[in-house]
Amino acid sequence: MSVYLDVVFVLNGVVNYLLLNASARLVGSFARRGRLIGAAVLGAAYAALTFLPGCSFFGGVLWRIVALAAMLTVAFGLSGRTVPMGGIFLALSLALSGLVLMLSGLLGAEVWLLEGRAFYAVDAATLVLLAGAMYLGLWLLLQGSMAHAGGGTAAGTIELRGRREKLTLLRDSGNTLRDPFTGSALPVVEWQVFARLLPEAAGDLRLCGEDAAAAMEKLHKLLPDLSMRLIPYRAVGTQRAMLLAVRCEEFCVDGKTRRGIYVAISPTTVSENGTYEGLIGEGV
Repeated sequence: MSVYLDVVFVLNGVVNYLLLNASARLVGSFARRGRLIGAAVLGAAYAALTFLPGCSFFGGVLWRIVALAAMLTVAFGLSGRTVPMGGIFLALSLALSGLVLMLSGLLGAEVWLLEGRAFYAVDAATLVLLAGAMYLGLWLLLQGSMAHAGGGTAAGTIELRGRREKLTLLRDSGNTLRDPFTGSALPVVEWQVFARLLPEAAGDLRLCGEDAAAAMEKLHKLLPDLSMRLIPYRAVGTQRAMLLAVRCEEFCVDGKTRRGIYVAISPTTVSENGTYEGLIGEGV
């Protein structure tokens, strides 16, 4: 039986990314895509390593635990939610293994168990079909978690400097962001929305992910009448950071209007498939 390292690496990388992403979403958190990709690549490299000549001992339980800990640290950092998300990641991995076994049985693929690991004696076309089935199952699971973990979506509008934009917001119980000056809950809207409201400052708004203070300074020079402040926050994989918040004339959610509210700018998209553009927690 031949094992192709490139196939092992690619399949493990894709599956690892989907599982890690789903784990974060299921607990109402979001992780930086770069960290998830890095952790997925690390896991894929570990899986490929165990197939190299003389490296089979890396497939032992101890090394699996070490590899799992390294993946979770890269993906989510060291926070209070890392362990729960690690448990979810393991649960999803077991569920995925069951799905693969079920699909293999339906397709009539022969399964070989060698040193505690399953190998599927299938041709390339069948292997691609199995990978596609796994991807579809995880995608459906992720969609369901995003639709229900946050309590559904809400229609909203935001007005700034005389411009108004409609947007869809996710009611996210994991969004506990608050204004440190007033204690009020703050909505989070991705930077693309503000780029449409402030087209002349779109480039500077994108800098929020790298240095919110620098972006605030540049925006103040460009738009001195814009009221802004920095909001400290924590997220999956980010222990301490700042979000830039802009004071908007109006922020409306399902017909309820708040005036003069600060809205935080997310440096990344908040929805994987573009179904919503912002997050609101309790109290917004």
